[in-house]
Amino acid sequence: MNIIIHAEEAARHIQKLLTPGKRMMLGITGIPGSGKSTLAGRLEACLPARTVPMDGFHLSNNELRHRGLTARKGSPETFDVKGFLACLETLKSSPHRTVFCPGYCRSLHEPVADQIEVTPEHQVIIVEGNYLLLHEGLWVHVREHLDMVCYLDTPIETAIKRVALRHQLKNISQEEIAQKIQNTDIPNARLIEQTRYRADWIIMD
Repeated sequence: MNIIIHAEEAARHIQKLLTPGKRMMLGITGIPGSGKSTLAGRLEACLPARTVPMDGFHLSNNELRHRGLTARKGSPETFDVKGFLACLETLKSSPHRTVFCPGYCRSLHEPVADQIEVTPEHQVIIVEGNYLLLHEGLWVHVREHLDMVCYLDTPIETAIKRVALRHQLKNISQEEIAQKIQNTDIPNARLIEQTRYRADWIIMD
């Protein structure tokens, strides 16, 4: 059964679950534009936490072109799932050493190797991304590495408006934005919505 809480209460509830000397792997998922990064930032400000976004495991733009997946960027098949799983395993099994994880450059729209430093002082690892609860292919193994997963529940209309604003920063035409939303963002959102019931907590935006 899902537990429903409000975003402003999330840090307090998570704090109660922390055990001294033990690292928590906390997943935050939701549809594109739901506010996952914003929530992760709020939690980082309140907890001994570091965010490791799934975006760092995007395939490079060159690799996407090579595979003919440029138009599908953001869909499950455009991520390095094996690399993502390996990173989660390292973070979970090695809480007493520093680990460097990839980040993502929003201006270049490319992953950046070793951008995020996770140290033993980070008791909570916030793993933020769209497909943490996806139950297909290698994605099914993501949940095994997470102690708890929260689904950020945001109306799709609100989320898609945010996504459209994000696309405008890419210097592409309105027609390209409309196609991207219709052919990729909305189908991805519908896919992610189907994973909602697997979350431990539903967080209301």
